[in-house]
Amino acid sequence: MDFLTVDTTHVVEALVILGVDTHADTHVAVALDGLGRRLGSKTVSATDAGYAELVAWAKALGGWTESG
Repeated sequence: MDFLTVDTTHVVEALVILGVDTHADTHVAVALDGLGRRLGSKTVSATDAGYAELVAWAKALGGWTESG
């Protein structure tokens, strides 16, 4: 019997995990790939414009679809 081998490494790497440390005036985000490697960080103001900037930055990294 043959078994199908699936390489998920590239799929996991493509994931973007976003962690956000929230404060009253600013939010600091760190993005990791699916293997835990740091992709970058960004500080934004805790305003609607800052939130929009953070979402745009996360989307530009690729692989990010939502936060919770």
